Amino acid sequence: MKNAPRKPYRRVLIAVDGSGNSDCQIRQAHELAPDAELIVVHAMDHYQGNRAGFSNAFDDELRELRIRQHERALDMMTRLLENCGVPLRKAVKVAEFGHAPELILDKERQFAADLVVIGQASKSWFRRLFFGGTTSRILARTQCDVLIVPAKEHGLTGTM
Repeated sequence: MKNAPRKPYRRVLIAVDGSGNSDCQIRQAHELAPDAELIVVHAMDHYQGNRAGFSNAFDDELRELRIRQHERALDMMTRLLENCGVPLRKAVKVAEFGHAPELILDKERQFAADLVVIGQASKSWFRRLFFGGTTSRILARTQCDVLIVPAKEHGLTGTM
C-alpha cells in the first residue's frame, strides 16, 4: 500500500495459497482492519486429465477427488484463521476451482471488497517479467486498494 486508507476498510479479501506466507497475510489484514469482514479466498487448480476412453467411473472418482480437495482447502483456511486469532464469525471462506487471478477479481467485485491482500511469491524477476504472476495481474485489474505481503523467505513479514 502506498498510502494510508482514507476510511476504515469494511470488507477485506485475502487471497491465500496455503503457503507459509498465508498466515502473514491474514494477520496483517486483521491488524490493519480489525473490524472488517474478512473474505478468505483460495483458488484450486482444475485437474483436466485426458478423458478419452474412460468410463463414468473416472468421472465419479474425479468428482470425489474434487470434493476432498475442497474440504481440505476449507479446513486449511479454518486453521489459518484460528492460528491468527481471527474469530470465524468475522470471516467468509471461499474455495473454488479456477484460475487464481480471475477468481480473486471476481470475488473482489462480488463481495465489494475495499482492500485485497495478496502475497508476493519469491519468483525470479525474469519469470515475473515474461510470464507475469497472480500479484501483477491483480494489481493491473483490481478496483480497490491492494496490500502486498512479501514472502517470508526474504526475512520479511509484510510491510505497508
